[in-house]
Amino acid sequence: MKLVRLQGGLGNQIFQYALCKKLENQGATVMLDPRHLHRYQPPRDLVLDQVFRDAGRYVLPVGSDVDAGFRTRWLGGNILSSRLLAALGGADVLVERGGWSLADLEGSARYYVGYWQSESVVQSVVQDLKGDILHLSEGEIRSFGVGDVRDEDVALHVRRGDYVTHARAAGHHGVLAMSYYEKALALCAQRGCKRAVIFSDDIEWCRKALADNSIETVFASSPKPADDVAEFKLMLEFRNHVIANSTFSWWGARLARDKDKGFTIAPRQWFVNSGSSFIPQAWDVL
Repeated sequence: MKLVRLQGGLGNQIFQYALCKKLENQGATVMLDPRHLHRYQPPRDLVLDQVFRDAGRYVLPVGSDVDAGFRTRWLGGNILSSRLLAALGGADVLVERGGWSLADLEGSARYYVGYWQSESVVQSVVQDLKGDILHLSEGEIRSFGVGDVRDEDVALHVRRGDYVTHARAAGHHGVLAMSYYEKALALCAQRGCKRAVIFSDDIEWCRKALADNSIETVFASSPKPADDVAEFKLMLEFRNHVIANSTFSWWGARLARDKDKGFTIAPRQWFVNSGSSFIPQAWDVL
């Protein structure tokens, strides 16, 4: 059996679920380890099973100690040499630190630790993931107060939250400049979009910052406070997206119902000091 550690919020958890599906398609029995979610800063909850109907059966039961005594191989900054790995008889734990390839997933590791943000992995399992989604009902969609989702609408995501209030997240990701959203909305208008539906963890800030734009703007407000899962599912109903530097809206665009008929605009600057290596080629980057 192989284990994939869950860490981070919903977007990161979906990348880890995608890796789980990838390993399973290679013939392995795989489970997801949720035991470290509350050690993450800020602490996170398991939410995959609220988005995917089949995710719950992959989650490791509480109290398991199946990883006891595992040996570790680091990918990225501290890769053990192949000769040393051979002397050790392989490695039980594969820890991702930025530099890895699909070939690394074909080894003998039994425990996978990392974010595994790879479009190559996603491409191989995206249809499985889309078929597993628990979509909102029509009544749940209407409860957001944005009316019917139309083909000429665009879902726009502004990530603030911990990118503003948490020093580590702010220093690593940073908040996107308003000029990115202004350029993105102008491009949406050129492509025939009539309305932008705004998603954010700071919707009141957005009401002020995005009040005057080239197209109509409305603000998605969940009927339940801080219901990230419901907002994510609503994002899936749109065919056009302007995403933030956030895996939350990355997946909102990647798993959307009619993505082949729409477009996605993504930021060139994903982190404070660099871009992203997992933006699909078909997306527009500003």
